[in-house]
Amino acid sequence: MLFTLPAELLSLVFEYLSPDCILALQVLTRRDLLSLYRHAVGYINAENERAAFELFREKYFMRFLYNHSMRVPRDMTQNLLGFKVATPPLLNMVNCRGVSGDGKLVMAVFQQTSIERQACSWPVFKSLASIAQKGEIAQLADLDEETELALVLVQNSKWSSVNTLLRNYLPHTVQMIKAMLHFGVDFDMDELDKNLLDNQDLCEFWFFRRPCPSQEWLVNNLPDTITVDRMLEVNAGRFLMLATKKTLIRYGIIRDRLDWTRQSRTFFPALLRLRKKCSLKMKDLISLSDLHIRLHGRIDHLLVTNRVLLRSRLFRPPMIILEMGASHHDELFALFLDRIPFLTLTERDRLRTLVEPSFARPSLPLPSYIFTDEKRVELLSRAQLLETAFAGNVVLETVL
Repeated sequence: MLFTLPAELLSLVFEYLSPDCILALQVLTRRDLLSLYRHAVGYINAENERAAFELFREKYFMRFLYNHSMRVPRDMTQNLLGFKVATPPLLNMVNCRGVSGDGKLVMAVFQQTSIERQACSWPVFKSLASIAQKGEIAQLADLDEETELALVLVQNSKWSSVNTLLRNYLPHTVQMIKAMLHFGVDFDMDELDKNLLDNQDLCEFWFFRRPCPSQEWLVNNLPDTITVDRMLEVNAGRFLMLATKKTLIRYGIIRDRLDWTRQSRTFFPALLRLRKKCSLKMKDLISLSDLHIRLHGRIDHLLVTNRVLLRSRLFRPPMIILEMGASHHDELFALFLDRIPFLTLTERDRLRTLVEPSFARPSLPLPSYIFTDEKRVELLSRAQLLETAFAGNVVLETVL
C-alpha cells in the first residue's frame, strides 16, 4: 500500500524517516526510494544516488549523534562509575533535566540556573544564586536570608544576571531594596512596605544613584523623619527638578533659599534654572547670585550670551564680588573667565591673578559604594556544590 502512493506523497512520508529506515524499506520494493528520499530531505546528489545517500547518512548521524546515540539512561545515579568526573563533557552531549532534588541541583550548577529555596539548604541556595545567570528567585520568607542574599548578589553577580533573577521580586528589607536599585531592577512601588523608607541611609542611596523613574516618587513621598539637607547640598538640581511645588513648600526650600544658598554650592544654579517652577523672577535672585559667588567661588551661571538675559544685573555682578569669588582659588573660575562676555581684558587679567588655582577642589560628600562596610559572605564553590549533590541521589533523565 505504501509503495503504491504517488512520488509526491511518498516524499512527504520519507521526510519524517531516518536513513536507516529508508534502507530497511528499500529491500521491500524495487522503487528507487533513495532518490525519493533525496528529494524529501534535500541532500545533494553526488556521482550516483547510492554514494550521495551514504554521504548524507554519515552527516545525518554526526548531526544527531548526541540525541540518538549518546543518551543518558533514564535512571542515571551517582553509583555509575565515572559519571561524576565526566559530568561537563557528558552533559554537553545530551539534553538532560534533574528528576530528584540532587539531580536538579547538578543541572542547576551546570546550566547556571536558579532553583526553589525549599529544594535545598540555605548555604547551597545562596551559593547557587551567586553563579546563576538564568531562572528567577522566588520570594524569600526569612528576612535574614533576604538580607544575606542581597549581599551575595552585589558581591558576586553581574548586572544582566540579577536583572533576570529578581525581575518579579518584591523587597522586604532595606538591603534588598539597595541591591535592586544598584542593579537597576524595578519593583512594584504600590506594594512596597512604606515603613522601609524610614531609613536615612536608604533614602539618600536611592536619591544619589543614577537617575531612575522611582526617584521622583521617592522625593515626593519621603517620611517626616528623613532630612533632605544632604540631597540639596550634593545635588540640588536633581531634587528641585523631581520635587513638586507641594514638596518644595513642605520643606520650605523657596522660603529658606538664602540659607540653602549659603549651605550648598549646587543650590543657586538649580534655583536659577528652575526659577519659573519655583515662582521666582530674575530680580529675586540677584542678591543670591552675589552671595553664591562670594561664598562658593562659582561663576558657571554667568556663562550666557543671550542679550536679553545680559541686561539683568544678575548676570553682570560688580568687580568686587568677582574678586571675592576668585579668592576661593577654584580652577573652574579661571577656566570660565574667558567665556564671560562683559569682562574687559584688564579685568580678566586681574581676576586671573587673584585666582591662582590650587587644583584641590573639595570633594562633595557623596555616599560610599554599596555594602562596603559589610563583611564578604562565605559561599560554596562550584566543586563543593557538585560534591554536595553527589552525596545524595542524583537522578537525571533525557529530554528529547
